[in-house]
Amino acid sequence: MSSKQSGPAIASTPAQAGRSSASRLFLRFLGAVAAFYLVILGYHFLVPRTVKATESPAFLERCRQLCESYGLVPTGRIDDDARQFLEATDQQRLRGTLEAVLSQNVEDVPSQSHPLLQQTAPDFSLLDHSRRRVALADINPGRPKIIVFYYGYFCSHCVAQLFAINDDLKLIEETGATVVAISADDPETTAKRYSQYGEFDFLVLSDPDNAVAQAYGVFTPATESDDEDIQHGTFVVDGEGQIVWAETGNTPFTNNLFLVHLLHRLSTDATP
Repeated sequence: MSSKQSGPAIASTPAQAGRSSASRLFLRFLGAVAAFYLVILGYHFLVPRTVKATESPAFLERCRQLCESYGLVPTGRIDDDARQFLEATDQQRLRGTLEAVLSQNVEDVPSQSHPLLQQTAPDFSLLDHSRRRVALADINPGRPKIIVFYYGYFCSHCVAQLFAINDDLKLIEETGATVVAISADDPETTAKRYSQYGEFDFLVLSDPDNAVAQAYGVFTPATESDDEDIQHGTFVVDGEGQIVWAETGNTPFTNNLFLVHLLHRLSTDATP
């Protein structure tokens, strides 16, 4: 009986082996990409996105209603809109010498109740628009300071306070005081706005995670039920580093006549 002879084995050619190896590599690549996107999707489902205060519909509506209450319609030019806000709120630039301004009658504005009143101002170390680090302790040591918290340079009524301060800065500085403004804008954003609208003549610092704003009580982090919240804040610090006057809220404080009088009193009281 004759047995069947098996046919010769068919060997893979180098080209076929190469194609098989390439296919395996491609399938592994597709698997890695799919796994990556599954991780991203899982993260977004399991970790809800925190809505920034300045991105929330409630915040934007709050800003819109404030401007609307003064009959203001945004033009798209932040500087023009800021000036219109100051005009609508009847904030006039201070005129004349410091002596002349101090001779004017001014209605006292009592400080709001605030946990930091008569307490040492929380220290900070932040970057300015040129990424230079500045600490509170290094700003005009032993002299009064105004610390202003504003939402950011995107907001015309917020930045209006900075325009008003810049207008009256010479008189403020003649009292011996210094001004520093703080927002969550990063240094690059502030530098970009400066290139569009010009620089302010006082320090503007970046608090990107709102840690300093929270220390001063003008920022509340998000909770499970509420988005984060942020407010305007104006704090007057005396020469000993204590907060002696504060106002926070949804509207910026622009009464520079009162601030000049208050700063002058602080400087006079500190004089031996």
